[in-house]
Amino acid sequence: MISPNDLYCQDDDQFRILWTDEKGDLIACIAVADDKGVPELMAFSELQSLIAEGLVTKAEGDPYKEWPLESSLSDSLKNKRDKNWLMIESLVRSEPEIFFPEDRIKLLREKSKETGAVLATLYKFLRRYWQRGLCKNALLPDYRNCGSKGQPKKAGEVKRGRPSIDPDKIKGLNIDEEAQENIKISLKRHYLNQKRASLAFAHRQLLKDFYSDLNHETGKLELRAEYPLLATYRHWAGRLIDLKEKKQKRLGATNYEKDHRPILSTSNMQVLGPGSRYQIDATIGDIYLVSRLRRNQIVGRPTIYLVSDVFSRMIVGMYVGLENPSWVGAMSAIANTASDKVAYCEQYGIEISHENWPCIYLPSVILGDRAELLSLDSNRLVTELGLTVENSAPYRADWKGIIERRFKTIQMDFQPYVDGYVHKDFKTRTGRDYRLDAKWDLQQFTRIMIMLVIKHNTTHRIRGYDFDQDMVQDDLPAIALDLWSWGIRHRSGLLKQRDESEVKLALMPQGKGLVTRRGILFKNCYYSCDLAVKDGWFVRAKDKSWYVTLSYDPRDMTHVYYRPENGGCHIAQLTDKSRAYAGMSLKEILQVQHLDNQRDHPDRRENRQSELDLDAAIQQLVTETKEMAPNPLGSKASRVRDIRDNREREARDQRKHEAFDLSDGEKEVAASVVDLHTGKELQKDYRYPRRKKRPQIRQTPEGGSHD
Repeated sequence: MISPNDLYCQDDDQFRILWTDEKGDLIACIAVADDKGVPELMAFSELQSLIAEGLVTKAEGDPYKEWPLESSLSDSLKNKRDKNWLMIESLVRSEPEIFFPEDRIKLLREKSKETGAVLATLYKFLRRYWQRGLCKNALLPDYRNCGSKGQPKKAGEVKRGRPSIDPDKIKGLNIDEEAQENIKISLKRHYLNQKRASLAFAHRQLLKDFYSDLNHETGKLELRAEYPLLATYRHWAGRLIDLKEKKQKRLGATNYEKDHRPILSTSNMQVLGPGSRYQIDATIGDIYLVSRLRRNQIVGRPTIYLVSDVFSRMIVGMYVGLENPSWVGAMSAIANTASDKVAYCEQYGIEISHENWPCIYLPSVILGDRAELLSLDSNRLVTELGLTVENSAPYRADWKGIIERRFKTIQMDFQPYVDGYVHKDFKTRTGRDYRLDAKWDLQQFTRIMIMLVIKHNTTHRIRGYDFDQDMVQDDLPAIALDLWSWGIRHRSGLLKQRDESEVKLALMPQGKGLVTRRGILFKNCYYSCDLAVKDGWFVRAKDKSWYVTLSYDPRDMTHVYYRPENGGCHIAQLTDKSRAYAGMSLKEILQVQHLDNQRDHPDRRENRQSELDLDAAIQQLVTETKEMAPNPLGSKASRVRDIRDNREREARDQRKHEAFDLSDGEKEVAASVVDLHTGKELQKDYRYPRRKKRPQIRQTPEGGSHD
C-alpha cells in the first residue's frame, strides 16, 4: 500500500510520497536529495507498475525518521522552528493545490505579500518540510551540520578557545598531534593508575617532562613561554580518556567490576525455581558474647553462616558458633539446610510448625566465595551428594549479593535489642568499648538469630524483587515464604531431599587411619569398632598393617566413623589406651600432644641436664670403685674356684642387711653407703648387735648335710 511519507528508491535516487489520490490516479512526490526539488505529479497506476516490476522499491531506512526530543531542544531552536512553521503552515494545509505549479505560485505570492518573506525563503522551508518527513521538526536549523562532528579543529597560528586573561604572560598552546601525544603519555604515567593522583598533578608532570628546559647555569628547570594550560589539559583529558578505561585503571579492574560495572541483569535470570542455586557465606557477628557457664568472662564475637535460596531469598540454613570461618562451620550450615527445622528450633526453646520453615532440601548448585567451598572437603558435595559447587571470582562479593545483603539486614534487626553490639565508632578515639557491655551468651544469641531468620522468611517484604510474568498474574507478594511455596507448586524438581545423618556423614572431613595391634591409629589416638574386633583386624595387624578411611567431626573426637569401600558406616570409639582424649576436640588433642612432646623432648634442657648429672655420678662411682679395688691375691685359678663360697658368704651378709626388722634396736653393719648421684661415701661401719653364732651346714657328697 502506497501512503504519504513513504520513501521509495529508483536506481540510486530516493523520493518521498507527499500526497495520493488513488481514485483520480494521481500522486505527488519529491526527490529527497534535490536542493532545487519541487513536487512532481505522476500516475498512481504507473508507480504501482514500477513497484511490481521491481524498478522501484521501498527504502529500508528513513534518514529523517528520528528527531531530538522536545525536552532536549533549547528555547532558541524552538523559537526558530515555530517561526518557520508559521510562514508555511497555511501553504502546507492547502492540499492538493500546493502540488500543482500554477496554484502553487499563486499561493506563494500571496503568502509573500502577507509575511514579507521572499519566494526563495518560502520554497526553502516548504522543500525542507516535504523532503524531511512532513513534520514540524523538519524546520529546525541545521546546526548539527556545522563544523566536523567528532573531529578537532586543526591547530593554526591563532590560539583556539577562550582568550587568556593576560595574553602577555599566559599565552597557552594550540594542541596539535605532538601535544596530544604528550598529553596521552602524561595521563598514562601519572593519572591512569591506582595511585589516584589528581589531574592538576598530572598537568604539572606534563610541564616538567615536555615543556621545561634545564638551565645549566642555575641547575633548575625553566618553563617555556608556551605550554598547555590546566583548563586545556582538562579538556583534552576528557576527550582522550574513555570513562570506562579511566575507572578501570584508577579503581582497579576488580573494584570496577564489583562496584561500577553496568548491571543489566538479575540473579533470578540464573535460576528456575527453589533449589536451583543456594548461596553460602560467613561473617563475624557485630556483638561480643560471654561464657554460658562463667558469665563474667567475655568470649569474643560469634561466627554466623547463612545459606540463602536465590529464587525465593529464603534463608534455608544457618550456623552460629565460635568456630572461625572454616569448613567446620560451612558443613554445619549446609547440614542445617537438610535438617528438620522444627527439631532444630526446639533445641533452643522455639516452637514452630513445618509450614513456618519448610526447608529440608539440598540445592542443585551451591555458590561460595573461594574459601570453604574451594577446599578438598567440598569435593564430597559433588561425589556423594550430587551437588554442583561454584565459587565466585576473587574480591567479587557482588556475585553473592543476595546473601551479603541478608547479613546486613539481620544484624540491623538485632542491634536495638542486644548489649555488646559493635557500632561504627568502636575503634575511634572517643568510641565506647562495647566489649564491656557483653551480656549475651552463644545459646541466647543463637535463639534471637533463629527468630530473626523466621521473621525474615515469613514477613520481610523484599524490595526490588524482579517478578516473572506468571508471578505478577498470580498477584504474588515479595515475601520469601510465599515465593518459596509458589515455586514449589509451579517450578519444583530441582530440590534434593536426603537423610540428615547421610548428609552429615558426607560433609564430615575424612582421613586415613592405620590398623595396628593396639587399634586404629588416627591423629595419634587409638580407636576400635565392633566390625574390626569381629573380623580380627588387630590380630592380623601383628603381621601387616593397612589403612582404612575414617570420617570425623573435629569438634569431638570421641567417635570416628569407618567408611567401607562398599558403602555403609561403622562407629569407632576410643580404646582404653586413648581414654584421656574422650570429649576433646581435635584442636585440644593436638595441643595436649604438643605439650607432651615439648615436655618429653630429649633436647629439652632439663632432660639433657639430668643425663649429664647421671653420667657424672656414674663416672664418680667408677673412679671410686677402681680406687677401692685391692691387688689380686693368689692365682687366677684359686680366685675363680672360690666364687661359690664367696657368694654364699656375701649373700649371708646381705640377708642381714635386707631382712625386715620392726624392733627399735640399733643396727650395725660393716658397709659403706654411696650417693648414686654424687658418688660420695655417706656413712661407714654400721654394725649390727652381735647374735648367737648359728652352726654352719655343710653339704655331703651324697646330698645330705651334717653340722
